[in-house]
Amino acid sequence: MKIFTEERQNKIAELINLKGRITVPELAAEFNISEITIRRDLNDLENKGIIKRTHGGAISNPKSAQELQFEEQMELRIEEKKRIARFAATLLDDGDSLILESSTTNIYFSEFIPKNKKLKIFTNSPTILANLRKSDSDIEVFCSGGFLKKDVYCLAGYDTINFFNSIFADKAFISISGLNKENIMSIASQDELEVKKSIVKSAKQIIALSDSSKFKTSLLYRVGSIDIIDILVTDKEIDPQFLNKLTKMGIKIYTV
Repeated sequence: MKIFTEERQNKIAELINLKGRITVPELAAEFNISEITIRRDLNDLENKGIIKRTHGGAISNPKSAQELQFEEQMELRIEEKKRIARFAATLLDDGDSLILESSTTNIYFSEFIPKNKKLKIFTNSPTILANLRKSDSDIEVFCSGGFLKKDVYCLAGYDTINFFNSIFADKAFISISGLNKENIMSIASQDELEVKKSIVKSAKQIIALSDSSKFKTSLLYRVGSIDIIDILVTDKEIDPQFLNKLTKMGIKIYTV
């Protein structure tokens, strides 16, 4: 059963990250499954960059491929992100209240927000705050509290969650870190997971901005089904069958 496999692998990854090192027999006993199945799970997790295989077991990955440093994320698929960001700016209406989740695409999006619209923007991104501060428009900007995750340069924690829980915006612009074949969105960081869950409950309309490289991948923490979003803006490299599948779910999709 695929869902069970994914959930088991998430728990295996959590256990390895907690202990730092573990053996195949220990995992087989913990989950009451064969060592062959455990080895297969560990290979899958290593291919995703979550853990590192060792002789007879696995160790935690000190730098997971899922959670790249902020500067590295900003350099990935720049042109696709800018096209998506530029189009997203056309979805804004005068008088809108917006949530901009901290993400690299939303950082580019903040650079394309038209100055002739009166907007209220709520974010947990210091970079988005700085970008909008330079604008000479009538845009009002509100930034959450919380602790600074230095690796991805965003604010997270209880203060961030409470900040978003206290508002109900017209539109929330979120990112997609991972989206698997079962249409489940996922994310690498538990801190950012809780913030994202609060954001999607805090707006009338959820708009996801994501390049297609994030699709058909699965990260450690489950966000929920893709059907929580109303609009997806992505690039033209999205698989046509996958695009059709999401469209049938009632999601309005723009490819740019």
